[in-house]
Amino acid sequence: MRILSLRFKNLNSLHGEWHIDFTHPEYESNGIFAITGPTGAGKSTLLDAIALALYGQTPRLGRITKAENEIMSRRTGECFAELHFETAKGQFCVHWSHHRARRQPQGELQQPKHELSRSPEGTILANQLSAVPKEIEQLTGMDFERFTRSMLLAQGSFAVFLQAKADERAPILEQITGTGIYSRISMLVHERHSAERKKLEFIEQELTRLDLLTPEAEQQLQQQQQDLTQQATAMQLTQKNYLEQLQQLQLIEKNQEEHQQLQLEQQQLTQDLQAFEPKAKQIHAAQSAQKLLPQYTQLRSTRDDLLKNQQQLDQLKQRLPEIEAKRDQRQRAQESARQQLATLQQQLEQSRPEFEAIRAMDKEIARQNTALTPLIESEQKQLALKNEAQQNRDQTQHALKSNADALTQCQQFLSRHAATAQLGNDLGDIRHQAHQLQQQHEQQQNTQQALLTAQNHFVQAQQQEQDPLTQEADAKAQQQQIDAQLKTLLHQWSSRLQGKSLSEWHKQQLTLNQKKMQLSSARELLATHTALLTQRQELQHELTTAQEQSTHSEQQLKLLETQRDLIEANRSQLNRSIDLTHRIQALENERQRLEQGEPCPLCGATEHPYTHDMPADTGDTERELSALQAQLNEVKQQIRQSETAHARSQATIAQNTKALTQIALQLQQCEQKQAPLAASLGIAMDSPQIEAELIAAAEHVEKELAHTAAIIAEAEQQEKQRLELEKSLSEQQKRQQQAEQALALIRQTQQHAQSEIQRLTHDQTAQAARATKIQQQLNQSLLPYAEQLEHIDQLEPLLTRLSQRLEQWQQQQQTATELNQLQRELTQRLEYQTEQLVLSEQGLASLQLQLTQAKLALQQLQAERQARFADQDPSIQEAQLQQRIHSARSDVEQAEQHYQQQQTEFASQQTHLGLLTNTVQQQLQALQPLEYDFIQQLQQANFTSEEHYVASCLDEAHLQQLVQAQHALAQQQVALRTRLDSNQQQRQALAQQQTVIEDSKDTLNQRLTETENELTQLQQQIGRLSQQLALNQDKKDQQQQQLQQSQQQQKELSKWAQLHSLIGSADGKKFRNFAQGITFDILVGQANRQLQKMTKRYVLIRDLEQPLDLSIMDNYQAGEIRSTKNLSGGESFIVSLALALGLSTMASQNIRIDSLFLDEGFGTLDENALDIALETLSSLQHEGKLIGVISHVNALKERIGTQIQIQPKMGGKSVLTGPGCQRR
Repeated sequence: MRILSLRFKNLNSLHGEWHIDFTHPEYESNGIFAITGPTGAGKSTLLDAIALALYGQTPRLGRITKAENEIMSRRTGECFAELHFETAKGQFCVHWSHHRARRQPQGELQQPKHELSRSPEGTILANQLSAVPKEIEQLTGMDFERFTRSMLLAQGSFAVFLQAKADERAPILEQITGTGIYSRISMLVHERHSAERKKLEFIEQELTRLDLLTPEAEQQLQQQQQDLTQQATAMQLTQKNYLEQLQQLQLIEKNQEEHQQLQLEQQQLTQDLQAFEPKAKQIHAAQSAQKLLPQYTQLRSTRDDLLKNQQQLDQLKQRLPEIEAKRDQRQRAQESARQQLATLQQQLEQSRPEFEAIRAMDKEIARQNTALTPLIESEQKQLALKNEAQQNRDQTQHALKSNADALTQCQQFLSRHAATAQLGNDLGDIRHQAHQLQQQHEQQQNTQQALLTAQNHFVQAQQQEQDPLTQEADAKAQQQQIDAQLKTLLHQWSSRLQGKSLSEWHKQQLTLNQKKMQLSSARELLATHTALLTQRQELQHELTTAQEQSTHSEQQLKLLETQRDLIEANRSQLNRSIDLTHRIQALENERQRLEQGEPCPLCGATEHPYTHDMPADTGDTERELSALQAQLNEVKQQIRQSETAHARSQATIAQNTKALTQIALQLQQCEQKQAPLAASLGIAMDSPQIEAELIAAAEHVEKELAHTAAIIAEAEQQEKQRLELEKSLSEQQKRQQQAEQALALIRQTQQHAQSEIQRLTHDQTAQAARATKIQQQLNQSLLPYAEQLEHIDQLEPLLTRLSQRLEQWQQQQQTATELNQLQRELTQRLEYQTEQLVLSEQGLASLQLQLTQAKLALQQLQAERQARFADQDPSIQEAQLQQRIHSARSDVEQAEQHYQQQQTEFASQQTHLGLLTNTVQQQLQALQPLEYDFIQQLQQANFTSEEHYVASCLDEAHLQQLVQAQHALAQQQVALRTRLDSNQQQRQALAQQQTVIEDSKDTLNQRLTETENELTQLQQQIGRLSQQLALNQDKKDQQQQQLQQSQQQQKELSKWAQLHSLIGSADGKKFRNFAQGITFDILVGQANRQLQKMTKRYVLIRDLEQPLDLSIMDNYQAGEIRSTKNLSGGESFIVSLALALGLSTMASQNIRIDSLFLDEGFGTLDENALDIALETLSSLQHEGKLIGVISHVNALKERIGTQIQIQPKMGGKSVLTGPGCQRR
């Protein structure tokens, strides 16, 4: 990362907007530059501006927020910092800004703004306070902490890496060198290994949870499923029979209900037809009246026209005298209007001279009023100017007095604190002396703490020496006691085993257990064999019975089928006879027309026996047919019962046959298992006393087994005691060794602590002398300012007071200068404002005199006009008079027009009267023949009168509605007849098909429900068995898959376990420590190369016991190795600089750092060390780096040619000068 330019505004003492171009040729040619100036001038503010632009915070103040902003210059309302920089990813611009409300110094702080953009195109990359620092870290590879440790080494942070603990150095190395990936890899390997192990454990647990059926249990379930399926098939046949009987009953009931409903509908239709009879007559009359409608319409129209004309004639005769009176009234109004117009015209001519005179007078009044207005406005303006001048003079007098008082106070303060003027030059040296004193005090504290620690170690070592001695003696005594116990225990153990070894007793126990299991198996096989024989005998008996029942039901079924065929033949013969008789009876009317000797039109016969002799009634035949039908139904029911019984017998035969086969197979398997057991036990399984022999043998084995187990348990207990005693003996021996080692270590610690106490006591004396000398020099510098340092704790408050005194004195000095300048300005302003007040008063008096004279002349003219014409306007009066003449002329014209209209209306009404009289006479003559013809037509259509005709007429919609209702009744009658015939045919068909049903509908429903429940239970049992079998098969498949998964997972786990043993750990330390150890060695090597350029005295070495700890070898002290914490200020600076440059070199692969700023440490170097350090920094130019050094040391200013100088001015402000620096 390289910084290109910096722009900022109003930061600390650097008021205004400043710009520094770091690409200026002087920076590139020298490679190193100094930022110089007095203490407090604002040198570190440049570094604050860089950090503020990048991260929104500074090393000294932390993050700047809405609640607090200590970096904004005093008495300003805004500040910002903008940085242009370059990385491997391109050039970028980051801008941070903060302002108060309305950008005023008194305004409330607002939320800061932060923005990052790509340069030069200006593309915004981030514009949020939280997002910009993260984006900066992505672009530069550094967060704020890394930035201040590797690129911008601010005050108090230069030696952070050197003084950091090992745990703090690890993350710094990770961030700068990129070795953090090793920690993540180590943790990921550990996590993956744990995940793979848990995955294998889960698969093995799942395998143990699978509960599979044995092959025998699975075969038994399959056989149960087959038996239940056969039972369900027989049950379904029974269910089908019940359903057919129920359906037949339901059809008969439905036909009867439909017949009853049709009868009710027939009765209702008859009632509806009787009720509609009057409406049918009304329809006939309306249709007859509709034929005479044209003649009646013409007659009505003629009558209406005559009546209308007769009414108009009567009304006209009544209105004609009224119209004549209105005509005479309009004539009189016309003459009155003409007289009014002449009078108004004469009045206008007489008033014209007076109107003209008044108009001339009004013009003069208006002119004088117009001339008066500018005088009044001028008077008001002049009065306002006079008042404003008076107010300004009073304000200036008050401000002059207040400023004089404030100036007096400032001069008094500066006089009382005249000695503070020199503090601005001395404060830097005082701070430097205070810093040295603080460092010396910290070294004293460290030395004192180290001395106390060494003394404590010496005392603790003396106290700890007695414990190892006691432990050593106690361990020896315990070893002797344990040896005696072991000898006794070994003697007891040998006698209890009776000359045998413990393994031989275990082998004997195993043999007895095997024999016990064989006896138990033999007894179980004997019980199974006996049970199978009994079960076989029972099944054979059931099979014989089922075969007999099957033969009997088969014979009975054949007899019933023969009986059914015979009954059906007889029923067919009776049906044909009944049908013939019905046909003969149906032709009764045709038979009555037949005559003897004449041929029949159907068959051609000339003899007609049924003309007089009808065949007998069919009642007997129908009763016989019903009896046959009942007998047929009974036979069919018996056939169904026989079929069901036969099916059940066959199912039982098949089931028992299969069961006998299985029992035979099981008996054979049982006998095969008995043979080897009998041979092993030496007994005959066919012996009559076999069961008693097995029981006796089992009891004997049980006693032998108990005796053997007791010996083994006692021997194992003694073996356990022996192992415990040997373990105790080993522990006591180890305890003795530990005590001896601890004793040697304690004595070594005593010697080391005693040497350390002597060295630290000497260092403490020297450090106290140096601290006293520095404090005396500091107090000598503080004498002019009435301050003395008595204790180190007073140092910080003392420096704060001096800074506040200096700042207060500078503010008062700036205020006195500003007040002097303001006093001169206020005096000049007061003289000018007094002159302006006098001029304003003179102008106001002149204007007031002119205004008085003009107002007097205007009042005289207004009084004369008021006396002649009051407040009236002559133009308005003339216009009103002319308006009245215009209105009178309009009245004359309107009166003439009204008279002409009334005269025309009178003549028109007289003409209309004559025409109406002729029309009425003609209509009376035409009406008589129409009335005569209509009466004749009414009589022909059977209407008694015109009123009868009118009453019979119906409107078209009503008539159409009645006709539709009549048609609907007719259609309903036809449809009902059709439904009655259909119902009759269905009833006859059901009578022919009906079989005998003995049970009622409720009984059939109950039996059907019971059958369905039994069938449901069977199906549920079949489903459960199928589900068990399917589930068992799924478990088999799942077991096979999981076995394959287990094998694959074991291979995967083996691979990750091997990798875990090499680099895996939960916290990532195993791989990270290895990688960081290599990285730290590289860092020490890079730092030593830089350190050798500055001094040959010191060499950094890595601590062998703590991999990330540093020590230093002093070549001038015979290669003595000591801690870096004991380095002096100058030594710490040189070593820290070497480490910083080493880190920069190492980070070049991850973070290229091409700009480096140093803000402290050079004041602790002597001239020789300073030259070496500067020469080392200058040599970095060849690597393309730019080094900025901030210091107030004069020797540094002389050695670095390129400088940015910060010069303090009045009022606590400073200015920048140097290459590329400019103010905007």
